[in-house]
Amino acid sequence: MFWNPGPRMPEHEPDKEHLPPAVRRFLLAKIASIPHLEALLLLREDPDAWWTAEHITRRLYIEPGPAVQILQDLAAAGLAQASNEAPTGWRYGPESRALGDAVEETAAFYARNIRVVANLVHAMPKTAAEKFAEAFRLRRNPDE
Repeated sequence: MFWNPGPRMPEHEPDKEHLPPAVRRFLLAKIASIPHLEALLLLREDPDAWWTAEHITRRLYIEPGPAVQILQDLAAAGLAQASNEAPTGWRYGPESRALGDAVEETAAFYARNIRVVANLVHAMPKTAAEKFAEAFRLRRNPDE
């Protein structure tokens, strides 16, 4: 005989309002995209290792150009350190303890709530450059 446990109750999934405030602030201030967050978490996995753009390209399945930009963005945000030696490499290196704590809290929350974090990151306003480029996007009809 087949056992039927009855209707399955949906699990509660927190929405943006249930994000810990520190995680929300960190994501809004420091993370431009999910690939940025994923690259940061890769660097964090082995903080003593130097990562090249090629390593990030292979792990995140992205092109080399965007990988370099992501690593440069993380360094500019105070989340990674760039090496001065060739080939250029980056490693995990938050510029402050508070920033490191925010990364840790975000990593823990992201591991349990990927969709919530992804929804927030995807809903973030575009950068000024993206808005500028969008203004010149070709459209078939002016009302698009």
